[in-house]
Amino acid sequence: SRQLPVVPVSTLAALAMGGFRASQGRPVACCLDARMGQVYFAVYAPDEDQGVRDLHEDSLLQPEAVGCAGLSSCFAAGPGWLAYPELLDRCGGVLAGLDAGLRPSATDVAALAHAKFLRGQTVVPALALPNYLRDRVTSFPGQLT
Repeated sequence: SRQLPVVPVSTLAALAMGGFRASQGRPVACCLDARMGQVYFAVYAPDEDQGVRDLHEDSLLQPEAVGCAGLSSCFAAGPGWLAYPELLDRCGGVLAGLDAGLRPSATDVAALAHAKFLRGQTVVPALALPNYLRDRVTSFPGQLT
């Protein structure tokens, strides 16, 4: 009702912020189980001004489409890595560590939001809509996937 600006923050970016603390400055490959045989995946590097910089944008992928090509070393964060163990096999050569128990924290969301707010990256409340990577969230028996 007060029309205060809203700051959009990616769940995967917030997960990466937590991963940076354990990764010793390495990029963080974030993976969350999206259910329905898919994962939410992104790779972020630390950025002094913005908190994070995406190396692989937030994506909804089939597990077999996840790859770490182009990365020399990164840290894996999020429970999606254990939900689909084949991801570890595929990316194992570049993974410098794993914290599958790591979840996005409110502290990291707030830190990212603060940095965006200071840069003027806000939206009016009417445009503050979730960024759904999946547009279909249900399935029914017999329905094609």
